[in-house]
Amino acid sequence: VQEFNAGVVLPNTTATAVKRGIPVVRSLLEDQDTQTRCRAAAKRYFDVSRGSEQYAALYRRLIGDLQTTEGGIQA
Repeated sequence: VQEFNAGVVLPNTTATAVKRGIPVVRSLLEDQDTQTRCRAAAKRYFDVSRGSEQYAALYRRLIGDLQTTEGGIQA
């Protein structure tokens, strides 16, 4: 989120932290480019196609690790 300047990350949920975050949220609401940055962040981190590719790569790696350490996958 911070990479895209598309939101506010609070260090904790104390009243002080929330009060410090309010001006940042207000500035994001007033910035006309915030919506574009939010979409870019969502596309990068939550895109279904990209996510499925990452899961497939992870599963291939796990299967490869099993084959290496176990001598193959047994049914």
